[in-house]
Amino acid sequence: MIGRDTVTQKLAQVLGREAALELVARTMGEAGLETLNTPDDQLRFANALIPLGGLYEAVGRALKIQAILNGGSDDANASRA
Repeated sequence: MIGRDTVTQKLAQVLGREAALELVARTMGEAGLETLNTPDDQLRFANALIPLGGLYEAVGRALKIQAILNGGSDDANASRA
């Protein structure tokens, strides 16, 4: 399972620790997330990163794939099933 620490670590590799912490907090707030404890949470977080483009999008897409592989789903994916 992926948690907030793992997401922050992945972002810190690209952005640095301080920027990653700020981005995680801001993105969680914008996505209405209190935790990143489930694959669905991670998927919502990833979907919030992707529209930012650039490195954010690349990390968001990697997190999204990981969330889906771990069983995460969102409304768009559920309606296509």
